[in-house]
Amino acid sequence: MSSMLKKAVTVSIPSVRQALARSNPVLANALLAKRSYNSKGGVEMTVRDALNSALEEEMTADEKVYLLGEEVGQYNGAYKVSKGLLDKFGPKRVIDTPITESGFCGLAVGSAFAGLKPVC
Repeated sequence: MSSMLKKAVTVSIPSVRQALARSNPVLANALLAKRSYNSKGGVEMTVRDALNSALEEEMTADEKVYLLGEEVGQYNGAYKVSKGLLDKFGPKRVIDTPITESGFCGLAVGSAFAGLKPVC
């Protein structure tokens, strides 16, 4: 890149930032803020626990979310991903199905068309 082009680029970026800051300071702060991510503050957990936590969070936040599948209720899932969800949300939102994959997949698709949010 030529030095003249480098100079034009370095001059134009601050002027764009200044123009954006003048026109919409809130948007400018959101878009131009330097972000850093610190991994030291994280919590270590297994994939199983992370999936369980995500399911619980979504089911708590939205009553339209429900879980269905083989052994997800009383058995707490084959790999214990749905552990405790039946106790917390009840049998209407954590549904054990028979071993008919095409049947409960069709049920999930149909309920999604009706506005529910199945996790199959």
